Amino acid sequence: MQSNLEATKRQLKLLSALVEMRNLEALLASESPKVSEQIDFLPAKETFNRWAQDSETHRKACQDMIEKLQDKVRQTKAGSTVELNLGSPHVEKDIFAMFPELKEDKLAMRILYALVQKHLTIEGDAERRYAEMVEMTDDQKIKNTLLDLSKCEKRHHTEAQTLIDALKKMLANKM
Repeated sequence: MQSNLEATKRQLKLLSALVEMRNLEALLASESPKVSEQIDFLPAKETFNRWAQDSETHRKACQDMIEKLQDKVRQTKAGSTVELNLGSPHVEKDIFAMFPELKEDKLAMRILYALVQKHLTIEGDAERRYAEMVEMTDDQKIKNTLLDLSKCEKRHHTEAQTLIDALKKMLANKM
């Protein structure tokens, strides 16, 4: 009974983390195109559009894993005594609170630079979170999906760093 309870607790912890990441991916998927519309710098515009598409794919993958884990937890005796609250208070719902720079009509290069720096942090955190979640499950399919998501976030992190480097050069040339 104890191991069943521990497994259920681990699955609930994973569920909570997946819900938080699903909500973050949904936010990025909906807001990245808005950022792209405000950018004149073509490489950044293309990157934000691609990140929006990837975030929607990640949101769907998280939702699929959530549904699979919910079914597993409900089928256990321990799961029947646990209240599932899958709301996430940790994801900012107001994109302007997260990125106040977006209140501008067009993003100046320095504001775009600051925005991409914030995005760099988000991508690095997402990469680590997905990698940590791998340790929370014994389900090989979920592990593989989480590893794939972590690798994709690492690629996004690298792209954000490349974009930051390009923006630094452009800003240095303007001074």
